[in-house]
Formats: sequence, structure tokens, C-alpha cells
Amino acid sequence: MDISDYWQLVRRNLALLLILPALATVVGFMMADKKDRLYRSTASILLRPNDPTERQGSGGSGTEIVFGERIVRASAQMVTGPAIRQRAAASIPNASLGEVAGATSVSSSSDSNVLYVSATTRSPDRSAEIANGVAAAFIEDRRLASVKGLESAMADIDEKIAGIQTELVQLSRLPDDSATEVLRTTGNAQFQRLSDRRLGLSIDKELKRGEAEMIATAEVPGAPISPKPLRSAALAGMLGLMAAGAIVLLKDRLDTRLRTREEAEGVSGLSTLAEIPFDKQAHKGTLIVASQTDPDGVVAEALRSLRVSLRFLALDQPLKLILVTSAVPGDGKSTISVNLAHSYAAAGMRTLLVSGDLRRPRVDRIVSVDNDAGLVELLTEMTATQETSRLMSRTTAGAASARGHRVSPDVEAFCHHETENLWILPAGQRVANPVEVLGSAVAKDFFAQCRDDFDAVIIDSPPLLAVADAVVLSQFVDGVIVVASLRKTHRDALARSVEVLANGQGRILGLALNRVGQDGGNGYGYGYSYGSPVAAKQRWFRLPLAGKRRGSNDSGRSRQ
Repeated sequence: MDISDYWQLVRRNLALLLILPALATVVGFMMADKKDRLYRSTASILLRPNDPTERQGSGGSGTEIVFGERIVRASAQMVTGPAIRQRAAASIPNASLGEVAGATSVSSSSDSNVLYVSATTRSPDRSAEIANGVAAAFIEDRRLASVKGLESAMADIDEKIAGIQTELVQLSRLPDDSATEVLRTTGNAQFQRLSDRRLGLSIDKELKRGEAEMIATAEVPGAPISPKPLRSAALAGMLGLMAAGAIVLLKDRLDTRLRTREEAEGVSGLSTLAEIPFDKQAHKGTLIVASQTDPDGVVAEALRSLRVSLRFLALDQPLKLILVTSAVPGDGKSTISVNLAHSYAAAGMRTLLVSGDLRRPRVDRIVSVDNDAGLVELLTEMTATQETSRLMSRTTAGAASARGHRVSPDVEAFCHHETENLWILPAGQRVANPVEVLGSAVAKDFFAQCRDDFDAVIIDSPPLLAVADAVVLSQFVDGVIVVASLRKTHRDALARSVEVLANGQGRILGLALNRVGQDGGNGYGYGYSYGSPVAAKQRWFRLPLAGKRRGSNDSGRSRQ
């Protein structure tokens, strides 16, 4: 598919591509607007040591604290731990452990030792209160952990000082000599050094603030973070558009109906004789006889082009008997048969329209003629009276020569003729074996007689894939027109119907594409456009053929 194909696909499914995203947008907005408002407040904590020379441990030995990503991740896990939550719940008025746990979340910065403690609730004040409470609880917990290490170091020093004091008391009881003096001097020096160390640790304990510091307190948020109806509506609209696009593409892949003339010609291997524009009135079931109701419209011009195409095909071989059929019902073959017959008659040619569909005769309904007698009765009478049939064949030529090629009286008796140059032969009564009737020798003789009596004979037949009637009739005609309806006929049905005709040795003249979309105006450039006021006044109506028909029951014709 190229860009033009996608554009046509969009045009065909424009309603779906507009309605589904719009509906999704409205639903997304309404659903988001009904949700509870949530407010989030965030406090920032900086992780660092109290001073660059801080040490932990006993006896003056320790390991310097180095902060990195691992320390930040560990601290984040501590914030969400049960100890911090319990301490925060105890410090926040009317707060439960479950409320604090459900509202708190922690994140960290990738390039700094900063923790972000957030609280999300339905109240902006409560969110700020919980965030500050959890941050303060974490800082206090870290301070107490650091003080605990200093207290442990001070207790270790106190134990050593007590031991030195005991040794000094024992040395004071010994006689004064040089050895005792050296021991006393050494003991006093150790005592002084440990006392100074203890004093330093005591000062550090008083100044200890822990390994975390609040750098930004949580403030009361002014707007909720959720829901955001406009954003939700936009997202729902995008999802709706994506879903509509997926549906359109899937529908296009699964839809095997014909879309363009090129596609129909490629599937069937036939050329297009004419393109009949789509008409809303015909689509609703109203008959169109374009040559009478709108002779300057695009439908009438399309039918004239079909007749002209057939005339060019008749340069090599005369085309008097033309069979019109389609792959499946509903393609418009009967309507095209009626209009094509009218086009021939309007051109001054003596034309016979035969309703060859003996199962569901559509032509009879279109032209509003009585179906009490027609093709079936005519063939039955010809079969029962072979001598009359032979006499009819001899009389037809003589009468035609004497009366200027008028129609044989026997055929005329079964036809309706209230339009100049146009005779209509209805299907007649239903029969149980239409294929045998249409394929009989009498039917062959009848169509041979019609070839002599008329300038053009248009035969409407049942669909090809439904029954074999059209294949049987194709043996008696000069050519077959296959009607295909865009956006209705399936590709495999058209291909199969052409194959059926080819197997039956029928001569296929080409395609008549029905329901071709109009891009606006008269595509042929003549007369009035299809949507013009003049054309609007000449709307389609039923062909005025109801009523009398030449040769009724009182004409002296006997039926058997």
C-alpha cells in the first residue's frame, strides 16, 4: 500500500477514526474527574558525616565513614523500615502505623547524597505533616545510632582509666625507688591521655547531630498530583486513536471486498467497460432509469459509455444478445440490465429486455410489470406447439420484411411495450427446474429468433455462484457482462465467477463496475452535476410500465 491507499483507507473509515478517540477522550476525562484528589509533599535529607575527622570504634581506632550510592540505597531502605515508621507514627498526632506506611515513599538523587521523603494523602496538610514526621524520625534515629557508638567508646575508655587508677593506687603503696617512679610516671601519662580522649568523645557526643540533616522541609502542596483530567483525557484520546487505527488496519486486512477498479481488473483479468456511479436512491431500492429521469447526469452518461464500449467490441463480432450477470446477489445486475436496455432503446434501437432470472425475478419488480405470463409461458407454449413454433419462425422473417422489422406477434403477446423501441419480457410463473427450461432447445430457438427480431437483446440472469442458470444462458448469447459492486463484491467471488464462465466456454465482454464513488461533480464534464438542483428535481422514480401490456388474455392467444 502506498500513501494514496492509506489516505483512501482513512477517508473510508473517517467516522471511526473520529468517533472512537472522541469517545475515549470523554470517558477518560469523566473517569479521572471522579477520582479522589491526592496531594504529595516532600522533605529533603542530606546524608553526610558530622565532620571530616569523625571516627567510630574503641581505643582510638576506627574506620572513616565514606558515603556513596550503596550508603544512599541502604538509608532509603531504613526510611521505609518498621523502626522509622513506628517512631514517626508516635511523633505525629493521631497517626497510625498503617497510615504512615501507606502514605510514605522514598527516592534518591543519582548524583548526590540526598534522600527525598514523600507523603501522599487526600489532605495537603496531612501530607506535609507525615513527610516532615518521617524525615525527622529518620534523622533522630541516625543521631542516636551515632551517639551509641560514641558512648560505647567512652565506656571502653572508662574501663581502661579505672584499671590505670587501680594500678596507681597499688604503686602508691610501694616504697619509693626508681622502678616504682617510672611505673607511676607511665601510669599517670596513660591516665592523662585516656582522660583527654574521653573528654574529646564527650564533647563529640554533645555536638553529635547524626549522619543526616534536613535541608528542605515538606511544605503544604497547593494543587493535587492526581487526578489530572486533561492529561488523562489526552492519554485516553491517544489510546482511542491507536485502537481505532488498529481496528481500521485489521478490518482492511480481513475485508476482501473490492475497493478500486484496478483491484477488480487485477482479480478478474478483465477490462472495465464502464463505471456506474453510486446512487443513494438505487441503494434504498428505488429504481433508476437514468436515460429518462436524468439524461444529463453521471449515471446516464456511464450507461451510455457502457453501450459505446459494447459497440466498439462489436466491430469484430456482432453483439445482439448480451447477458448481464454477477457473482452474488445484490451487485446491481438487474438495475444495470434495465438501464442498459433503456439506453439502447433511447438510441433508436429495437431492444428486448428479458427477465432471465426464473428464481427471483428482479426486473419484473423494477419495471413494475405483471408476472402472470412471460418467458416461462412463452417457452412452454413453443414446446407444446412445435408446428406453431416453426410457423412463427417462418412468419417472423416475412412479417419483419413487410412491416419494417416489427416484432413477431407471438413474442409481442408476452411482452410489455409502453416505451418506444423497448419491449420487456418478464420471467413468468415459477418453475421447479429453471436450468432445464433455460437450457432447452426451445430456449435456443427463441433466442435465435430474438436475434432476428431485435437490434439488441439484454438478458438478466441469476448470480453465477448461486446457480448454473447464467452459465447455461451464456451458450446462447454473443457476450456476457459481469457486474461487480465496489465495497460489496468480494475478490474471491469475482475471481470464481469469471472462472465459472470461462469453464462454460462463455464469451466474457468485460466488467461493469457498480457503486463507484463520486469525487464530486460530473466526472464526464458534460451536463449537470449529480448533485445539482436540476438533477435533484429529476429524482429517480419507478419506470411507468405498470398497467396494460400489449397482447392480454383477450387477444385470442391460447395457452396450454
